[in-house]
Amino acid sequence: MDALDALSVVVDPDLTFAEYRDWDAVNISRLKKILVSPKHYKYQQDKDSEAFRVGRSLHTMVLQPTQYPVLYAVWLDEQGRRYGKKWNAFKEAEAGKEIIREADYNRHLEIERAVRHDDVACKLLDEGQPEVSIMWETLGEYDCKARVDWLRDDCLVDLKTTSSVKPDDFARDAYRYGYHIQAAWYREAAFRATRKVLPFKIIAVEKESPHDVAVYRLTDEMLKDGEQTVDDALTLLELCTESDSWPGVGRGDELDLDLPAWAQVRGEMVDTVTIDGEEVGV
Repeated sequence: MDALDALSVVVDPDLTFAEYRDWDAVNISRLKKILVSPKHYKYQQDKDSEAFRVGRSLHTMVLQPTQYPVLYAVWLDEQGRRYGKKWNAFKEAEAGKEIIREADYNRHLEIERAVRHDDVACKLLDEGQPEVSIMWETLGEYDCKARVDWLRDDCLVDLKTTSSVKPDDFARDAYRYGYHIQAAWYREAAFRATRKVLPFKIIAVEKESPHDVAVYRLTDEMLKDGEQTVDDALTLLELCTESDSWPGVGRGDELDLDLPAWAQVRGEMVDTVTIDGEEVGV
């Protein structure tokens, strides 16, 4: 994206998530759908879900701990299932708050402690602003928005949970889920707000015990790939918007179905194998 195309920008570090959702602009979660197909983008709605709500609880616990009791109420296991008179009374008493289950609350508390006790991660969070909402106007037919996990003067920080923080494992998941694409989007948002091209770092923490933590710097190569992907997605969005055409994956044509790359490698046959140091034909 050409950072000089900005016409105006709004930066609000105090915006609630609900208020941010009300901003009528394109966010990266929806934009990534167009990489599947324009039809998927058009169909995608800004829906909330239990998984998203649980994820926001964790982010609040780690990034805005003083706000947690203001925004969340914990439904204790001993109070039973989430229905009936007790449940209705609880919701009424805690009106305006998100309700989180005790098991999720305890797990998030453990993760928060793991992050805060990691020297590298803790230093990144010792200064800066959490959950900064940014919206910028473009020359196209739509505006763009982002909600940055943690904005420092010298870098951007994103919090991610994962099954494994081992480099190979996390690199695979990061590429699969498009973290580098998100990084490019957030860096663009930060540039619109600060006029600085900031490095991007991820605090990765394991979902399960021992909740190991690792901090990753995205390389220039990974960021460049993300930036190109965002540019391609925005170009496609403009074309689809102008033509009001939203094709699916097939694009109105037949597709060839071939073995995936990993299966092609596996399918390479060998003529011999070595057993006890001796080659045997197969």
